[in-house]
Amino acid sequence: MKYAMGMKRFTEKESVNFKGGQGVSVTGFMLLNILSLCAADFSGANPTTNVQTHSVQIWNFDIEKAGTLPPNFMVGTLVDGRVAGKWQVINMKTSLSLLDWLNRAEHTRINEVLQTHEAPSSPHLLAQLNHKAFVQDFNVLLIDEIPKSDFDLQVSFLPVAGKADMGGGLIWHARDHRNYYITRANPLEQNIRFYRVVNGVRHMLANFDHIISPKSWHNLQVLVRGHRFHILMDEQ
Repeated sequence: MKYAMGMKRFTEKESVNFKGGQGVSVTGFMLLNILSLCAADFSGANPTTNVQTHSVQIWNFDIEKAGTLPPNFMVGTLVDGRVAGKWQVINMKTSLSLLDWLNRAEHTRINEVLQTHEAPSSPHLLAQLNHKAFVQDFNVLLIDEIPKSDFDLQVSFLPVAGKADMGGGLIWHARDHRNYYITRANPLEQNIRFYRVVNGVRHMLANFDHIISPKSWHNLQVLVRGHRFHILMDEQ
């Protein structure tokens, strides 16, 4: 089974065939703005060309009521049985009180980001509001969508807070909330990691250093072509 991270490739000897939905995951307090899924029939080895047919699904959360979970989104369960995060749609023009628990420096930073770097699609955001989690927790949110083997998945996100970890990322080929592939970006460690999670236990497949500013929105994308994966951060 072959994977690709940008131009860096590696091969894993053991193969696991996961089939299922896609999703997002965070390990800190995170705001998600736009999530999009493009499922396509592809031919050839180049993941950016030879598109034959495609369908696009975009979630911007603007039609969902604040305080609710979007339809077809399912919150996972952690290994010890706890719910994997507190996920809900929020309106950032009227819900800044949700950030009152932040310390002064974090609160000032987020206010400045929201005022100077407007979300790609405002005002509704999907937020993970649980800030009392362990470093090994992946707050998993899955989408009940099963595209073909070739698809693009991307998310716009803003890191808000986190002490042990502050990451957010994308999940794909999820069999359930304990078996999936995930890539996540972490501003605290300034890196992007690629994991395979089996029965709730993560196995790191790749790690790359990358400058991730906590003062701006970011775009994380994974291009899936069969068993070959390309991961892009801010189109790099």
